Amino acid sequence: MLSSLLRHLRRTPVLQQRYNFIAAAALQDAQAGWTQEERAAIVAHMSDEDEDEDVDTRTIKLNFRVSADENGRLRERAAAAAADMSVSEYIRARTLED
Repeated sequence: MLSSLLRHLRRTPVLQQRYNFIAAAALQDAQAGWTQEERAAIVAHMSDEDEDEDVDTRTIKLNFRVSADENGRLRERAAAAAADMSVSEYIRARTLED
């Protein structure tokens, strides 16, 4: 499960940003008592977006409203379309296909 999450982090910039934020806070916690190995493991999964060639370049967030039923159907279809496909990826694939 962790490897799946880490693969997803690399494809989804918001998740990577959240991880970076939480990891930085955790590393600054003086009471955490991290070992050098634990610190290295946490840092290994952090990403500097300016240096990461695979970082998604999307900068515009488009929000639209759906009903609870529509949201459920979107999630089901995204899950059925491909393993590990997010709803955003599904919508992008369905609406922006050339």
